[in-house]
Amino acid sequence: MLRKTIVPISLRSLLVLCAVTPPLCLAPAGAGERLAQDTARPPAAADPSAPAPPQTAPPDTFGGLPDDHQHRPGGRSPPDTALTTNDLRFLDEAVLSLQLQRVAARLARNRARDAGLKELSARTERSYTQAQAELEALAKAAGVEPAERIPEAAEAARLRTVPPDKFDGIYLQTVCIEAQAQYLTLLRDQASRGRTPGLRAYAARWRPRVLELLEAAGAVKRRLGAGEA
Repeated sequence: MLRKTIVPISLRSLLVLCAVTPPLCLAPAGAGERLAQDTARPPAAADPSAPAPPQTAPPDTFGGLPDDHQHRPGGRSPPDTALTTNDLRFLDEAVLSLQLQRVAARLARNRARDAGLKELSARTERSYTQAQAELEALAKAAGVEPAERIPEAAEAARLRTVPPDKFDGIYLQTVCIEAQAQYLTLLRDQASRGRTPGLRAYAARWRPRVLELLEAAGAVKRRLGAGEA
């Protein structure tokens, strides 16, 4: 028959044993079992109803410029150019204005009754043909291709149908004075605010020539007005 033997152990020996094996002596009861359960537990699934983190898209750029410098006239793809939006807008508006002046001047050479107005229209056509050629050359140098076909302005379409006795007055007021004054303002703004040196120089060079044509149109209007009086 076996007899259980109890070996007495002193308090000093017990402290030495706990110092050697601290996890067995100092860990609270059940800690190892809870650790095993936590390790075996699968990770929590993501909540499908939680909103996805916002994603920041890169800025829409072309030619190295942010979106506020882009220009997409008529829904076309942006040109491969470093021109700012304001410079591109100037190109568009200037070409349209020059085209109006040229088309209207050709009509005036055939339809105008006043000899002085006919002479002014021929002078206007020569000047603005040169101005448009210079502007298109600057645009191409900057990587912008001019439109192959420019829609006819409403002012030019109207001049084709006005009665002969009304043509001189309408052409003089709507094109030679009002449209030309708008073009002068466009040049003034570009000369002071434009970012492209070539376009600024173009605007500064043509401002006095446009002003000269505008003053000549004013002189014709005063002469015709004095004749009517």
